[in-house]
Amino acid sequence: EFRKRCVEGMKKQVRFLIARHVKYAAFVVHGGTIMAVLSSLTGVEYFDFQVKNGEGYETVLEWIQGRWKMTSLTKIGCEDSKSEHLQ
Repeated sequence: EFRKRCVEGMKKQVRFLIARHVKYAAFVVHGGTIMAVLSSLTGVEYFDFQVKNGEGYETVLEWIQGRWKMTSLTKIGCEDSKSEHLQ
């Protein structure tokens, strides 16, 4: 239930931003929300997206073949940044 609420909340915010033609946005959220949303969008395990305080992920969403697709995922806020979950 928690994961579903997180994903639905994210989708709602993305629709809100799109309707207003916003191209760039930032979400500052709890680590559990990060793990829930990214695991749902990528199919990767929930705890694989665990972050420390001050860390997070930068993502790029693109409209591809009639749906939103995450085309980039980079860990930020630490020295070891890489797009490991989309390879």
